[in-house]
Order: sequence, then C-alpha cells, then structure tokens
Amino acid sequence: MSKPTPNRKKKKELVDPVSKLLEFLDDNLPNFLNEFPHDKKNVNFMKENSLTEALVFFLINKARTEGFSFMQQTTQEGKRTVDIGVFLFGNQLNYIFCIEAKFLPHSTSDYVTGEYAAIKRFKANEHGLNNSIEKIPLSQNGIIAYVKSGTFDEHFLKINEKIQKIALKYSQNPDEFGLIWHNSEQLKEIYFRSIAKLMSKHPRKKASYVSLYHFWISVH
Repeated sequence: MSKPTPNRKKKKELVDPVSKLLEFLDDNLPNFLNEFPHDKKNVNFMKENSLTEALVFFLINKARTEGFSFMQQTTQEGKRTVDIGVFLFGNQLNYIFCIEAKFLPHSTSDYVTGEYAAIKRFKANEHGLNNSIEKIPLSQNGIIAYVKSGTFDEHFLKINEKIQKIALKYSQNPDEFGLIWHNSEQLKEIYFRSIAKLMSKHPRKKASYVSLYHFWISVH
C-alpha cells in the first residue's frame, strides 16, 4: 500500500519590492487630492516643494502597513538631492526607488533635458542612486508631475516630440551633458485615468539602462 504523500506547504512567492511599490502608487496616488493633508483651496498656486511635502506626508500615512517609507530631499551624487527617496521600513540606509517631482507645463526642457531636467538627471546618474557609500544606480525610478494646466495627451505629445527632436541631433554624438539620445526613449502610455501613468527606458552614463515610471497628477 502506497504511503500518503505528505502535505508540503507551498513556498511563499517572493514579491519584488519595487513591483509592490508601483502597485501601491497605482492604488493610492488617485486619492492624493481627495485626501489632501493641507488646505486644498490654493493647490494650484502651491510651490513644487510644498506639494511634494504634502505628497510625502500622504504616502507615509498610507504606507504604514505596506513596509515602505518615504523621505523628502534625499542625498544623491555630490551635492545633488532627489525629491523623494523610498526605502523599506527599518532600512533607511538603502533606497530602493527615487522619485523626482516636476510641474507640467513648465517646459519640456525642464522635464526632458536641461540643467534641472528630470529625465536628464536620471540619465546622467545624478539621480536614481541608492544611499550606500558606492551610490549604486537603481534600475527603476520614477517621476511625479503636478499638472497645472493642459491635458495628459497634450503633455505626452509635447514631451515625445522633444525627445524625437534631440534624438535626431544627439543619437551619435553626445549633447552638452555627455548624453546620447534615441527615439526609443519616448514615453509609453500605460493608462490615462484620473491620473496618468507612463513608462520610459533610457541609457545612462557608465551604467545599465534605467526604467522610469511617470505618474502625472492634475492639480487644476
């Protein structure tokens, strides 16, 4: 008589913390303005740092049981700081994800390329680094844009037109920041709902490609 097969508990599948974080942002960012932690009357007139401060406060409260925490103005390369560093609760010394915040519209140069531009800073390894002494580049990072006017579609088209334009000029020879650009770096829509989510992938200086997740929140 054959022996009964012993019950073996299935091994708990390991969940990538960045995938879990992206799901958390998907679920919670649409509620940011509905649960705005400050006076909502002047949201459209608030400065970027003030909006980001409110966002960090909101995310920390939402993430209490998720294992994440968020820190504003976290150290990067040299004197650089990134707007939000995300780390696993209890491990503040090791960021798993960095987020840069921008306004739309400001200019596509402030979003794509230029001294203070979000995508440029990730491509140049000025942003998107963990908090170790070695400042290791993270393979996935994010950009949050506070949309003050215009539609998601309008900004999507303008940003991709800007990337196409600079890719024509700097696909073989680097730009003023030593960066090469390609048409493949254009943003790809994941969804346009109450908020927008997009994704792009970019070559970096002396590092592997970085995937950027773009979350756009209308504040008008």
